[in-house]
Amino acid sequence: MPRLGAIRMKVVIEMLIKTGWIADGATREEMVRVPTFKSPLLGRGGGELRTFGGRTRFLRPGTNRKVTVGIRTTVFYRVIDGQTREFVCLGTGNIEAITLEATA
Repeated sequence: MPRLGAIRMKVVIEMLIKTGWIADGATREEMVRVPTFKSPLLGRGGGELRTFGGRTRFLRPGTNRKVTVGIRTTVFYRVIDGQTREFVCLGTGNIEAITLEATA
């Protein structure tokens, strides 16, 4: 059975495609060592490895708008002169706000 976050991502992705957004790859994945309760980060040997990134990315043709969709958050932004600007971060479960932003 799929997790709730995965279901929410699927709903957002389907809405983006229906409203004219197209797939544009994914963000870079990075493995980092993070402290946990069981293994606090002490020197080089502590903590646990976690993967961050790999969020699905979409662009809106004819504009400078892009969006990344993750399990917890969906982030809209613009790419102007090679720099990302005007970030709007919404909870992936907030489909109404995401739809409004996607169609604006």
